[in-house]
Amino acid sequence: MQIESAEVVLWLQDQAVAAELANQPEGNVAPMSEHRAELVQEQTRRLRLQNEQAERELVPANEVQHVFSEVATIFSTQLDALAGRLAGGDAVERDRIFNECRRIRLETADALEAFANDCDRGVVDTSATEADAMGVGGKQAQTAERGGRAGPVPQ
Repeated sequence: MQIESAEVVLWLQDQAVAAELANQPEGNVAPMSEHRAELVQEQTRRLRLQNEQAERELVPANEVQHVFSEVATIFSTQLDALAGRLAGGDAVERDRIFNECRRIRLETADALEAFANDCDRGVVDTSATEADAMGVGGKQAQTAERGGRAGPVPQ
């Protein structure tokens, strides 16, 4: 369970105002108008806080799409050029590297598309574990499928 501290504070304030209003005698009109003014101020403050929080968290979708598109273009062109730079004149090695780069591109595109679809449905899981992040630049075991020997890499 995740508790937002700002929401808790606002809820506690609402409860305190409601309790104070409940304890007022019915003929006491002046304090009631003061309480209404305080309540309006608190509601205004709450809305201002919610708006400020939303402005910090939200980025227009078209800006995100533009940035993702630029990154994907750079990523794709660099991966396409990688095989030629690494393999030189060895056609077999160049094809192997090119195919691996294509696999990486497709996997990345699938992940981004799944993320976009989840965003459209409103189902986005932003919790990433350390294991999720290890695929990029982290140590990976070389297996026979990845061109290495079978089994983990000795440390």
